[in-house]
Amino acid sequence: MTVYRGVNMAWQMGGDPTLVRLVAVGADALVFVECRTKDNEPIDIRGILGPGWWVGQNLTNAALSGTAIAIRKGGKVKRRRLAALRRLVQVSGPGRDVQARYLRSVPICDDQGNATLFGVHIPLASTGQQGEAFGVVTDTWRATSGRKLLFADCNTRPAGFAADVTAPHFAGDGVMVWLWSYGWENVRSHWRTRKGSDHKVGTLRAGERPQ
Repeated sequence: MTVYRGVNMAWQMGGDPTLVRLVAVGADALVFVECRTKDNEPIDIRGILGPGWWVGQNLTNAALSGTAIAIRKGGKVKRRRLAALRRLVQVSGPGRDVQARYLRSVPICDDQGNATLFGVHIPLASTGQQGEAFGVVTDTWRATSGRKLLFADCNTRPAGFAADVTAPHFAGDGVMVWLWSYGWENVRSHWRTRKGSDHKVGTLRAGERPQ
Protein backbone atom coordinates (compact mmCIF):
# COMPACT_ATOMS: atom_id res chain seq x y z
CA MET A 1 0.00 0.00 0.00
CA THR A 2 1.23 3.48 -0.87
CA VAL A 3 0.04 6.69 0.78
CA TYR A 4 -0.35 9.93 -1.19
CA ARG A 5 -1.37 13.11 0.63
CA GLY A 6 -2.34 16.54 -0.72
CA VAL A 7 -2.68 19.85 1.08
CA ASN A 8 -3.48 23.49 0.40
CA MET A 9 -1.01 25.58 2.42
CA ALA A 10 -3.45 28.51 2.78
CA TRP A 11 -1.02 31.45 2.58
CA GLN A 12 -3.12 33.65 4.89
CA MET A 13 -3.16 31.27 7.87
CA GLY A 14 0.51 30.79 8.81
CA GLY A 15 1.92 27.87 10.77
CA ASP A 16 3.51 26.48 7.64
CA PRO A 17 6.40 24.38 9.08
CA THR A 18 4.08 22.69 11.58
CA LEU A 19 1.53 21.83 8.89
CA VAL A 20 4.17 20.47 6.49
CA ARG A 21 5.70 18.20 9.12
CA LEU A 22 2.27 17.03 10.29
CA VAL A 23 1.02 15.97 6.86
CA ALA A 24 4.33 14.20 6.15
CA VAL A 25 3.73 11.64 8.90
CA GLY A 26 2.93 8.28 7.34
CA ALA A 27 3.01 9.57 3.74
CA ASP A 28 5.09 8.23 0.87
CA ALA A 29 4.45 11.22 -1.40
CA LEU A 30 3.05 14.71 -0.80
CA VAL A 31 1.50 17.28 -3.13
CA PHE A 32 1.30 20.89 -1.96
CA VAL A 33 -0.51 23.86 -3.50
CA GLU A 34 -0.45 27.54 -2.46
CA CYS A 35 3.10 27.27 -1.12
CA ARG A 36 3.60 30.91 -0.23
CA THR A 37 3.69 32.86 3.02
CA LYS A 38 1.69 35.81 4.27
CA ASP A 39 4.52 37.99 2.94
CA ASN A 40 4.23 36.43 -0.53
CA GLU A 41 7.48 34.51 -0.20
CA PRO A 42 7.96 30.85 -1.17
CA ILE A 43 7.46 28.18 1.48
CA ASP A 44 10.62 26.09 1.26
CA ILE A 45 9.21 22.56 1.48
CA ARG A 46 12.63 20.91 1.20
CA GLY A 47 14.00 23.11 3.95
CA ILE A 48 11.17 22.07 6.27
CA LEU A 49 11.12 18.34 5.50
CA GLY A 50 14.89 17.89 5.53
CA PRO A 51 17.21 15.47 3.71
CA GLY A 52 14.89 12.47 4.02
CA TRP A 53 12.76 13.81 1.17
CA TRP A 54 13.24 14.63 -2.51
CA VAL A 55 11.29 17.80 -3.36
CA GLY A 56 10.31 19.20 -6.74
CA GLN A 57 9.78 22.94 -6.25
CA ASN A 58 10.96 26.17 -7.88
CA LEU A 59 11.80 28.75 -5.19
CA THR A 60 12.45 31.64 -7.58
CA ASN A 61 9.24 33.43 -6.56
CA ALA A 62 5.91 32.80 -4.86
CA ALA A 63 4.08 31.96 -8.09
CA LEU A 64 6.60 29.36 -9.25
CA SER A 65 6.89 27.85 -5.77
CA GLY A 66 3.13 27.47 -5.45
CA THR A 67 2.89 23.79 -6.39
CA ALA A 68 5.41 21.35 -4.95
CA ILE A 69 5.72 17.58 -4.88
CA ALA A 70 7.75 15.70 -2.24
CA ILE A 71 8.71 12.03 -2.25
CA ARG A 72 10.06 10.24 0.80
CA LYS A 73 13.51 8.79 0.14
CA GLY A 74 13.57 5.05 0.73
CA GLY A 75 9.77 4.93 0.75
CA LYS A 76 7.29 3.01 -1.37
CA VAL A 77 7.10 5.69 -4.08
CA LYS A 78 10.19 6.05 -6.26
CA ARG A 79 10.97 8.92 -8.61
CA ARG A 80 11.71 7.95 -12.20
CA ARG A 81 14.27 10.07 -14.04
CA LEU A 82 12.72 10.98 -17.38
CA ALA A 83 14.42 14.07 -18.77
CA ALA A 84 11.90 14.45 -21.60
CA LEU A 85 8.97 15.13 -19.26
CA ARG A 86 8.25 18.80 -18.54
CA ARG A 87 8.18 19.25 -14.79
CA LEU A 88 6.36 22.59 -14.64
CA VAL A 89 3.72 23.83 -17.09
CA GLN A 90 2.03 27.23 -16.79
CA VAL A 91 -1.74 26.81 -16.85
CA SER A 92 -2.70 30.49 -16.52
CA GLY A 93 -1.00 33.87 -16.43
CA PRO A 94 -0.97 36.57 -13.74
CA GLY A 95 -3.93 38.88 -13.47
CA ARG A 96 -5.76 41.13 -11.05
CA ASP A 97 -5.48 39.62 -7.57
CA VAL A 98 -4.15 36.32 -8.95
CA GLN A 99 -0.67 35.00 -9.60
CA ALA A 100 0.36 32.76 -12.48
CA ARG A 101 -0.52 29.13 -11.81
CA TYR A 102 1.47 26.04 -12.73
CA LEU A 103 0.93 22.31 -13.15
CA ARG A 104 3.78 20.25 -11.68
CA SER A 105 4.43 16.64 -12.64
CA VAL A 106 6.81 13.94 -11.43
CA PRO A 107 7.22 10.47 -13.01
CA ILE A 108 7.05 7.86 -10.27
CA CYS A 109 6.91 4.14 -9.60
CA ASP A 110 5.01 2.50 -6.75
CA ASP A 111 4.11 -1.09 -5.95
CA GLN A 112 1.57 -1.11 -8.79
CA GLY A 113 4.03 0.06 -11.46
CA ASN A 114 4.94 3.28 -13.28
CA ALA A 115 2.77 6.39 -12.99
CA THR A 116 2.82 10.19 -13.20
CA LEU A 117 1.96 12.33 -10.17
CA PHE A 118 0.54 15.84 -10.76
CA GLY A 119 -0.37 18.85 -8.67
CA VAL A 120 -2.14 22.09 -9.67
CA HIS A 121 -4.08 25.05 -8.25
CA ILE A 122 -6.80 26.24 -10.63
CA PRO A 123 -7.71 29.97 -10.56
CA LEU A 124 -11.14 31.11 -9.42
CA ALA A 125 -13.77 31.49 -12.14
CA SER A 126 -13.99 35.21 -11.29
CA THR A 127 -10.43 35.75 -12.60
CA GLY A 128 -11.52 34.89 -16.12
CA GLN A 129 -8.64 32.38 -16.34
CA GLN A 130 -10.27 29.20 -15.12
CA GLY A 131 -11.22 27.99 -18.59
CA GLU A 132 -7.66 28.43 -19.84
CA ALA A 133 -6.30 26.47 -16.87
CA PHE A 134 -8.83 23.67 -17.38
CA GLY A 135 -7.74 23.41 -20.99
CA VAL A 136 -4.04 23.10 -20.21
CA VAL A 137 -4.61 20.53 -17.48
CA THR A 138 -6.93 18.52 -19.72
CA ASP A 139 -4.48 18.56 -22.63
CA THR A 140 -1.61 17.48 -20.39
CA TRP A 141 -3.68 14.73 -18.74
CA ARG A 142 -4.75 13.33 -22.10
CA ALA A 143 -1.20 13.52 -23.51
CA THR A 144 0.29 11.61 -20.59
CA SER A 145 0.19 7.87 -21.09
CA GLY A 146 -0.12 5.20 -18.41
CA ARG A 147 -1.32 5.50 -14.83
CA LYS A 148 -1.92 9.04 -13.61
CA LEU A 149 -2.78 10.67 -10.29
CA LEU A 150 -3.54 14.37 -9.81
CA PHE A 151 -4.19 16.46 -6.69
CA ALA A 152 -5.79 19.87 -7.15
CA ASP A 153 -7.50 22.81 -5.62
CA CYS A 154 -9.86 22.99 -8.59
CA ASN A 155 -11.93 25.96 -7.33
CA THR A 156 -15.06 24.31 -8.70
CA ARG A 157 -17.08 21.13 -8.12
CA PRO A 158 -14.77 18.09 -8.14
CA ALA A 159 -17.23 16.10 -10.28
CA GLY A 160 -17.26 18.81 -12.95
CA PHE A 161 -13.49 19.13 -12.89
CA ALA A 162 -13.03 15.37 -13.27
CA ALA A 163 -15.44 15.31 -16.20
CA ASP A 164 -13.67 18.24 -17.88
CA VAL A 165 -10.24 16.65 -17.49
CA THR A 166 -11.70 13.27 -18.55
CA ALA A 167 -10.43 11.49 -15.45
CA PRO A 168 -12.47 8.32 -14.82
CA HIS A 169 -12.15 8.42 -11.03
CA PHE A 170 -12.19 11.19 -8.42
CA ALA A 171 -12.57 11.83 -4.71
CA GLY A 172 -13.14 15.33 -3.40
CA ASP A 173 -14.07 17.57 -0.51
CA GLY A 174 -15.19 21.12 -1.20
CA VAL A 175 -12.91 22.34 -3.99
CA MET A 176 -10.08 19.90 -3.18
CA VAL A 177 -9.86 16.77 -5.31
CA TRP A 178 -7.83 13.71 -6.24
CA LEU A 179 -8.21 12.45 -9.83
CA TRP A 180 -6.85 9.10 -10.98
CA SER A 181 -6.80 7.10 -14.19
CA TYR A 182 -7.56 3.47 -14.87
CA GLY A 183 -4.91 1.06 -13.60
CA TRP A 184 -5.05 1.88 -9.89
CA GLU A 185 -6.15 -0.94 -7.63
CA ASN A 186 -7.95 -0.80 -4.26
CA VAL A 187 -7.98 2.99 -3.93
CA ARG A 188 -9.30 4.51 -0.71
CA SER A 189 -9.42 8.20 0.24
CA HIS A 190 -10.30 10.33 3.23
CA TRP A 191 -10.27 14.03 4.10
CA ARG A 192 -9.26 15.55 7.42
CA THR A 193 -9.20 19.05 8.89
CA ARG A 194 -5.71 20.20 9.85
CA LYS A 195 -4.69 23.40 11.61
CA GLY A 196 -2.95 25.76 9.19
CA SER A 197 -5.10 25.01 6.14
CA ASP A 198 -8.52 26.36 5.20
CA HIS A 199 -9.30 23.19 3.25
CA LYS A 200 -9.26 19.56 4.31
CA VAL A 201 -6.12 17.53 3.70
CA GLY A 202 -6.75 14.65 1.31
CA THR A 203 -5.13 11.24 1.77
CA LEU A 204 -5.30 8.62 -0.96
CA ARG A 205 -4.20 5.05 -0.30
CA ALA A 206 -3.51 2.80 -3.29
CA GLY A 207 -3.10 -0.96 -3.21
CA GLU A 208 -4.81 -1.23 0.17
CA ARG A 209 -6.39 -4.63 0.74
CA PRO A 210 -10.18 -4.43 1.11
CA GLN A 211 -11.42 -4.97 4.66
